[in-house]
Amino acid sequence: MDTFLYRIFILIYITAARLLSLWNAKARALVKGRKGLLNKIEANLSVAPRQNRIWIHCASMGEFEQGRPIIEKLKSNNPDCIIILTFFSPSGYEVRKNYPLANFVYYLPFDTPGNAKKFVDIVQPSVAIFVKYELWYFFLKNLYARKVPTILIAAIFQPRHVYFKAYGSLHRRMLSFLTHLFVQNEASKKLLAGIGINNVSVAGDTRLDSALAFAQTERAYPLIEAFKGSDKLIIAGSTWIDDENLLHQSLSVLKSHGIKLLLVPHEIHQSHLDKIKEVFNTEELTFYSHSAVRPEHKVMVMDNMGHLAYLYRYADFVWIGGGFTKTGIHNSIEAAVYDKALCWGPRYNRYQEAMDLIAAGAAYSCPDSEQFTAQVLRWLQHPEEHKKAEMAAHRYVNQNKGASIKIINLLRQQGLL
Repeated sequence: MDTFLYRIFILIYITAARLLSLWNAKARALVKGRKGLLNKIEANLSVAPRQNRIWIHCASMGEFEQGRPIIEKLKSNNPDCIIILTFFSPSGYEVRKNYPLANFVYYLPFDTPGNAKKFVDIVQPSVAIFVKYELWYFFLKNLYARKVPTILIAAIFQPRHVYFKAYGSLHRRMLSFLTHLFVQNEASKKLLAGIGINNVSVAGDTRLDSALAFAQTERAYPLIEAFKGSDKLIIAGSTWIDDENLLHQSLSVLKSHGIKLLLVPHEIHQSHLDKIKEVFNTEELTFYSHSAVRPEHKVMVMDNMGHLAYLYRYADFVWIGGGFTKTGIHNSIEAAVYDKALCWGPRYNRYQEAMDLIAAGAAYSCPDSEQFTAQVLRWLQHPEEHKKAEMAAHRYVNQNKGASIKIINLLRQQGLL
């Protein structure tokens, strides 16, 4: 019965996506990208070596950043391996469709029995790696039936997840199809043991390795250096309009203390940029693409994508966006690897690293502009407290890095690579 309901869910999802594609660009990309997909994959792979094919699947960009260090180490250790990288979401595929370390990059076909069988028939992976949460029943069932080693990496489990509910039998079956699970913490391992899943290792979060690679890559931004000058700089990453309203209110106080703001919005489409113009004093506002910095500019908006992970190095203070949205804050690790003290809004409990950083004294939740302003002013007045928070971030990163090495080494020990 649960398999029947799952099939119905997938069919409803496909139908809804097709209807939504008539007016929604993301849905349109999701549907269009899958037209003729299996034929395209078959044509491409028919001329590729059949040995040592490694299939890696990510839901979107966040999962890709967790899978990236594994791909890099696989390619470094075995340059001849064939990496087949798939994404479910357009926001992952469209950004990484030309990723140079993958031999092939595709959308994942929708998870129907026919699609899953044909995809695995074509790809013939020697090993399959799924990142974090993205599990699909019929793909996993096909891999299991063919005895293809199937690995889940960078996973984190919480009691709220469907696997631990009375109605989660299908999802528990998905976990039973996996050869090995690499989880981020002991709590996840304990939860899985409670439902009989014991082929589990604690490796940590691979995003730390990915973020450290960005931090160790030299990339200069002369315009931002000119904008910052001798002032102190707040870098606000992946912001939404609620974050921007809060930052505007805080900056009205903080700018008199020699502080400027670099805003890196989560979305840079024109309607969002227009909202930012409405929030901030236009005389004090400039955009990175304008390539102009004047003394009166107190706020710069990074209106190009793909730079945030490099920009945190310029920060004196960091605001992580998303803490007023339903899903919560965005990636805090890519700022922590620069040994930065962090602040964000009230919604962060979905993310273990956020709770760990707060517990370590490296981050603070600020539900309104008054608290954020007070926190920054306190750090200005008591620099030793600011340094203490930065050192806490440094310790957190050093204690938790190296997940990708642990995963690769164990897979080798078990003969899965």
